[in-house]
Amino acid sequence: MASTEENNDLEEEPEKRVTGPLPLDWTRVQRQQEEEGHPVRFPWEVTDIDNNEEEIVIVGTAGQKITKMGTNLGDHCNPKLKQLVFRSHLIRTMEGIGTFEELVLLELYDNMIEKLYALDDGCNGAPGFTLKTLDMSYNVIRDMEPVSSCPNLRELYLANNKLKSMAGLKNLKHLIKIDLGANKIRVIEPEELHGLENLEELWLGKNKIEKIQGLTNLTKLRRLDVQSNRLKSVENLTSQMQTLEELYLAHNGINDEGASQPTGLALKFARLSVVDLSRNFLTTTEPFSHLLSLDELWLSGNKIDSFDHISPLSTL
Repeated sequence: MASTEENNDLEEEPEKRVTGPLPLDWTRVQRQQEEEGHPVRFPWEVTDIDNNEEEIVIVGTAGQKITKMGTNLGDHCNPKLKQLVFRSHLIRTMEGIGTFEELVLLELYDNMIEKLYALDDGCNGAPGFTLKTLDMSYNVIRDMEPVSSCPNLRELYLANNKLKSMAGLKNLKHLIKIDLGANKIRVIEPEELHGLENLEELWLGKNKIEKIQGLTNLTKLRRLDVQSNRLKSVENLTSQMQTLEELYLAHNGINDEGASQPTGLALKFARLSVVDLSRNFLTTTEPFSHLLSLDELWLSGNKIDSFDHISPLSTL
């Protein structure tokens, strides 16, 4: 007869269970779920993808969110895909886009991406070489230099990231619009803008810029936004005399002298129709008395006592 001690040992022996083989990467997946606090979801798990479509748009503002693009994304999509939009998801890493050799629009707006990656991973520099529009706004990107692998870009959106430099732009000669608002840029770098002769819109609001500079070759510029920066004067706009239509300068430190610089608002702009100088340190409207082409002049939040100098603009 077995002893009581032996019986207790038998009773305490853990139950054996037979399970199927675990996937090789189960530990990695488990770690990622724990780190992100979200289940891993690929685009084709969130919605049905028609691999005949040339445009894929998946918006994550409602319902399930994508957490991984998938290195095999191309296996689920049309190889001739033209537009790929994964907006408002939880994606951290760019991947799986090297097979799209005809992609013209890539939008990963409002995700958690830390690095521009895989823009030229495929054959013939795909997908970067064919991209016309790249929207990576509302992420946590610190370096935009990889955009240099997208030589045919027309529009670039990198607003609300963590950029400190404009490096990567200088060879993108086809750019028409750039939005780098709400970053940490301190300097408008002349060497990066020098070759952008086709640029029409430059949006740099909500940065830490202290001086307008580097615009000499931007002879087609129509809209310039440098609001909510650290400007004290408006200057270096001579090259934009014939083209500039809208100028946004609100929420800076511009005083009367700063608004009267000979290379700034003292110039006779041919097409300037909108100027926003709200929330600055102005006490007079004299610097704007000659700007007869204006349709809108915003001056709220200054310390201006009289508007007599702009009486010719009374129709605004």
